[in-house]
Amino acid sequence: MEIFLSHSRKDLNLVNTVKKALGLLDYHTIVYEDLPENLRPGKDLDNIRNLISQSQLVFLFLTSNVISLKHTLTWVQYEDHVASMSNKPVIVFQEQLPVSTTSFPILYFTDVISWVGPSADPMKIQEIAKSFRSSGAVVRAVAGGAIGAIFGPIGALLGALVGLASTPQNPLQNIPTVKCPNCKYTFRYWGNENTLFYCPNCLKEWLYKGRS
Repeated sequence: MEIFLSHSRKDLNLVNTVKKALGLLDYHTIVYEDLPENLRPGKDLDNIRNLISQSQLVFLFLTSNVISLKHTLTWVQYEDHVASMSNKPVIVFQEQLPVSTTSFPILYFTDVISWVGPSADPMKIQEIAKSFRSSGAVVRAVAGGAIGAIFGPIGALLGALVGLASTPQNPLQNIPTVKCPNCKYTFRYWGNENTLFYCPNCLKEWLYKGRS
């Protein structure tokens, strides 16, 4: 399974964490700037569109480094748009930031994870990727998206992640689907109950209290 990583070039440590975590599961991560020249034959816009089209998932890492640079924001917005046109699942890994510093809405997403700490949890990254593969959702359009999950700091060695428990037969069915009370955007939520976060579409904070 190929996963396209949409990110800021300044988030090198985060990208390396993702690549290692997914590499242990034999997933192929596409990091555009790491590709050799022969795999980037045309214009960047065309190359990225083709790479996203051939990918099964898009992991979009929305961090302070993305939000602070207009150039990076533009590229992330373009990649998100391409994914929406291809009906690709877009999983937004959202760094928890003060709402006042966040002015960039994500218009299309299917799943969103929010984390606190130095980096996203590699075990959660693996869990999400395995869930999509096991559910078969990577071969069809996915309705809605998700926000949530507060991750703690990375506490386990990457080498230990190979022994993760196998995913349920239809794991995405176990992830609650919620609706933002402000903009009514519907998405899957991977986080804990009583989690305060902001919707990446309307940028309004709200509290997830659990399944109704």
